[in-house]
Amino acid sequence: MDIFGSFDFVQYWAASQLLWSGHDPYDPQLTLALQCAQGLHCAYPRITYTPPWLWLIMSPVLLLPFAPAAKVWTNVTFALVLVSGGLIAWAFKCRPGAAVLTVLATLISFPLIINLVLGQIAALLLFGAALLYSGRVRGYPALEAAGLIILSAKPHLFIALGAALLAADLRQRQCAWAVWVLVLLSPFVCLSEWLAPGASLDWLGHLLMPKTDQGVVAATAWWTGAPASTLALQLSREHAAWPKWPLIVFPLFGSFLSAVVGWRVVDRDRWLSAIPLVLCLSVTTAPFLWFSDYLVLSLAQGAAIAHALALGRRTRAVTLFVVGAAFHVWVQQIAYRYTDEFQLHSMFWFPLGILGLWYLAVAGPTQAVESLPPTCAPRT
Repeated sequence: MDIFGSFDFVQYWAASQLLWSGHDPYDPQLTLALQCAQGLHCAYPRITYTPPWLWLIMSPVLLLPFAPAAKVWTNVTFALVLVSGGLIAWAFKCRPGAAVLTVLATLISFPLIINLVLGQIAALLLFGAALLYSGRVRGYPALEAAGLIILSAKPHLFIALGAALLAADLRQRQCAWAVWVLVLLSPFVCLSEWLAPGASLDWLGHLLMPKTDQGVVAATAWWTGAPASTLALQLSREHAAWPKWPLIVFPLFGSFLSAVVGWRVVDRDRWLSAIPLVLCLSVTTAPFLWFSDYLVLSLAQGAAIAHALALGRRTRAVTLFVVGAAFHVWVQQIAYRYTDEFQLHSMFWFPLGILGLWYLAVAGPTQAVESLPPTCAPRT
């Protein structure tokens, strides 16, 4: 069965079906049976690392029959990116014209195309990051908590981001978001445990010690788009063994740097600049990821435009928009030269381009964003 946006989407749909039927959603044999029933991936099961409560959040889509669910998720993906751009603009209190440019900058992303084709969930991660960003800047801990719950879909991508938030909150001795996480997450955890007892423990076990029967390969043993994974690949060619230490050292190093950044944040307005930087650092130092996950970095791209506008640099904002679009077109042209999808993993340098856009937005004479009202104005 050839359905647009179904290649990766089937793993989330199958896990949701197993959860709602009371089975282990990480069972390779049951997952493979569901995949084959849809005419997809009968060679090996595609097991997701997503926690069970995320499937409950996505249930309005995942409970549909497979073909309609895949089509609906394609539209939801596009909508989530639009809403995420709007949340970024809201964090800066952008006026309508600036908000439109911010949303468009968030939409212009080659990883978005990959997500639409594969049926991946990085748009949901972007939405979670935008909720966290706007909630932290505007002072709404409930939004922060909702964003963190959504980001738990792929926690390995946000280890360093978590370190920055914890460092800042420890210094300021406040963590209202933690209470909201308990309030918002508890009903979903309880429901998942009622549907399939032990589902949360099954997830933790699968995350830490993946089941490798039925042809399943642990993500930590794959060559993925993360720099840590690329280094492990190069070392494995020299030593005939896949080293695990890069997958540990990179996140620890990123967490240290991010904690330093978070410790220096003394008020909410400074998160306007800190979160995009830390997010890029967190994703770059993740132990493993796929190219589609880079869609979450669209937050930094949209924030770069909004930040430039907030500083009154309208010409620079438009220039960054054009440069960003050209960057994604260039990446797309490189990707189209490859016939093997795994060659996308060689683009581990992609976050550097987004970081470059962010640097160009904030470079120049030091000036607080909140002191400049012309087009975007932050919280007052």
